[in-house]
Amino acid sequence: MTMNAFALGFHEEERVIARCRTCLEQAEHDDCCMREEFTFLLGEYEKLFRQSMRLVKMGDRMQQKLATLNEALERKQEELLRLAATDMLTGLANRRAFMETAHQALSRATRHALPLSLFLVDADHFKRINDTYGHDAGDLVLRNIAVIGKASLRAEDLFARLGGEEFAALLPDADLAESLQVADRLRSNMAQCAVPVQGHRIGYTVSIGVATIGGRVDTVDRLIKAADEALYAAKAAGRNQVAAHAPLHSCTPAPCGATPPGG
Repeated sequence: MTMNAFALGFHEEERVIARCRTCLEQAEHDDCCMREEFTFLLGEYEKLFRQSMRLVKMGDRMQQKLATLNEALERKQEELLRLAATDMLTGLANRRAFMETAHQALSRATRHALPLSLFLVDADHFKRINDTYGHDAGDLVLRNIAVIGKASLRAEDLFARLGGEEFAALLPDADLAESLQVADRLRSNMAQCAVPVQGHRIGYTVSIGVATIGGRVDTVDRLIKAADEALYAAKAAGRNQVAAHAPLHSCTPAPCGATPPGG
């Protein structure tokens, strides 16, 4: 009798054993002289077969558990990657994530000859808020800047916290004119907002420096440097303002969207 038990599938063990018993009954009916040996071999086969089936089923259960553990591990890894790219205080992208996205956006913009703008956002007189109301109040202001900032940008834009009271925005496919409109909307929304703390309403303003790729501003580092120069110009002009770094070959920051000094 030639038979591959595993080829019959894991749920065929009873049928295999039943066929073996049928062979034994036939041997007994024919008064086979080897029936005692056959009976012994069948018993051993049945024990081995059932043991192998238990091992196979145990292996299946282990594979299922391993698959479940792998899924849980993948979710943990995804969560760790998300946390590594997130600013814990505000929930925004952190500096590392912002820089990675900026490099990707610049590569795309360069490859397809598309505009790309970046601006730096800095809370005006933030130290004064911390010194007057405490660091918890300062944290509330930073969280509020995060919420207002994201709400003021376009859906495709990225708003990130670089550290301290400094934030940044990346605007793909946005030229200087459109970026200035977005930046001034953000500035205006911030100036109209106040955070309730300890029975007080803390108002604050931000200064924004805008830069767009073009000319010597052709790398992420140069784009950030250009935006930083524009930010410095906005603060020097009285804060609560937007200043633009002139595109192409000029490196002279030009204030725009100015409002009365504040904060």
